[in-house]
Amino acid sequence: TKSKNLLEHYLIVKTMVFHSAKLRVQELAEALNVDSPEIIATCTLLKIPASSQLSSLTVNQCKEIIDYLNK
Repeated sequence: TKSKNLLEHYLIVKTMVFHSAKLRVQELAEALNVDSPEIIATCTLLKIPASSQLSSLTVNQCKEIIDYLNK
């Protein structure tokens, strides 16, 4: 999907520039054009530990969240 491709591109750029394969909740929310609380609520449903918009998410966690939101 478009949002998944956009996120993958964003992660590639972030990894190249910052040498980091993690995103904060806030960054994922911005990339997907949704609110941070929606991402945090989704994390809670998926049992992913994220308590604030500054919580870090792995690439796999981001993919899991995106898959859930695209259902």
